[in-house]
Amino acid sequence: CIFADIANKVIFITTDNGRNISKVDLPFHPSEISFYDKSVSYALALDKIDSKRQLWLTRDMGKTWFPIHEYVKAFFWSSARPNSVLVERAEPNLKNTVIELSLIHPEQWSRESKLVIDNIVDFEVRGDYMFATKSLPPASVNETSKDLALYMSYKNSPFVLAKFSTELVRRDYHICDVSHNRVFVAVSHSDTQANLYVSEGTGEWSATFYLSLEGILAFFPNTTWKGSWLNDVADEAFTDLYKVEGLKGIYIASQVKETPKGAIGPEHLVSKITFDHGATWNRIKAPPVNHEGFYMHCTNDCSLHLSQ
Repeated sequence: CIFADIANKVIFITTDNGRNISKVDLPFHPSEISFYDKSVSYALALDKIDSKRQLWLTRDMGKTWFPIHEYVKAFFWSSARPNSVLVERAEPNLKNTVIELSLIHPEQWSRESKLVIDNIVDFEVRGDYMFATKSLPPASVNETSKDLALYMSYKNSPFVLAKFSTELVRRDYHICDVSHNRVFVAVSHSDTQANLYVSEGTGEWSATFYLSLEGILAFFPNTTWKGSWLNDVADEAFTDLYKVEGLKGIYIASQVKETPKGAIGPEHLVSKITFDHGATWNRIKAPPVNHEGFYMHCTNDCSLHLSQ
């Protein structure tokens, strides 16, 4: 285990559950540390405080470190190739580039790095899938485009443009769930509207998404529900979609039943459930009695409401 003191640039290492602890002073801030699941000796650390945002590698469980890249926005261990890491690097043109680095000879990354995708806005890895967004050109030279395109790669195949069954502007994406060769994506269309889309049989050469649930509760920082309490409790995008573990194809989601004039609250939401991977959604039937066994006088449109 490695425990990090980010402010003082120190880590503490133990290999015997804390019986013996060694201190290691670092030349960087260990803001984020990620271990390689195939070798406990390998770990990566990203310095998010220094302006160069350097990525550091250790091959002896934290005793020694050396930098392997800089201006790193994010990094991911590669699931397609062993001993490799995917690095999302910020460029001077305000776009990002993703490269693949081999950890066998990381000192030679400038010569041995492989381009994965460039000119992107954001990048994410989920299981066997890689996702990237790119800005679409504006409709005219006098406009500023807010439309983003989503690109996908399955099992390290070439990236393909994801197609969505909508004509609405797509301002941002949140990958909600990836399982059983299906992908759930929440798409931000306006300040208060986000829809849930699901792919059907996504493969190496195509990615088509169909509307699953309109008006799902999704939060994108600085994009949706500005001025609401959501900005105070979340600094990352999220979607109120819950996968029922152990039961294939069952999900529960919160839907915005009416757009509030002010701050959004539980009274503006309704819980929906699907048993077929998002093809159909229904309200959750309320139980006939409460937890004390007393009969509940529930009308025909009464349903059970859940929230995370």
